[in-house]
Amino acid sequence: HGALDSARRIARRNVDRGNFSYSMETPVDSVHTIKSRLTLRSFLGPRKYMILRRASPLSHGSENPVHVIDIFYYSSYDSIFRGIKAFGESLENFINDTVQDVNGDGRMDFVANYKSTIWGLNFRYSIVTLFENDTTCLAGSTSFPNPSFSPGEKVVRGVLAGKAGQTEIYKYRWNGFEVDTVEYVYHDPNVPGHFIRAPYLPMDKRNTVEVMEKLDAIPAEYRKLPDLNWFLGKER
Repeated sequence: HGALDSARRIARRNVDRGNFSYSMETPVDSVHTIKSRLTLRSFLGPRKYMILRRASPLSHGSENPVHVIDIFYYSSYDSIFRGIKAFGESLENFINDTVQDVNGDGRMDFVANYKSTIWGLNFRYSIVTLFENDTTCLAGSTSFPNPSFSPGEKVVRGVLAGKAGQTEIYKYRWNGFEVDTVEYVYHDPNVPGHFIRAPYLPMDKRNTVEVMEKLDAIPAEYRKLPDLNWFLGKER
């Protein structure tokens, strides 16, 4: 816990400043160090938060270090940074993280963005942590492949992970802290250049003629998706 303890001490010394960032290296043993970067900022009212990003050394035969993100809030009552959330992914997959309202409830949420080349699928995904209030977030996080968030509509649109030209567009709607599936759009296997809109994925037996809509073009709401070319089978 050396990196965490050091980060807490540095954050407490600088909590009264504005936005603050600091990078450090913490020895683990004679060979390994943990590289960390802490950020102090406010994003849910005046309360201060510390976001600690750290790369753990290789362990347990892993080929890549793990990128760990810890989120803390500052308790002015006892001058302590208290942990809210911690999660980790492969360091080489990490792109960035942002704070934004994702589900349209007017509260900022934490979004960590990653890329993946597993099975040659070459997709990006976002892990979303929703805040219930300024000191509590949901126990679980939600992962979205290739997402485009529209908080004003309380909607997430994107392209599912899959092979280029052989995957689906999705549309989810926020229902509080949960997401409901609205629809999928995918290639019509019988008519090249045409599409099908349905509430279920192609192989789902609930897809019947009554719920499937034939389309001769991609609906306008999906035409600006960043990963539309991947859905169409073109290079990004």
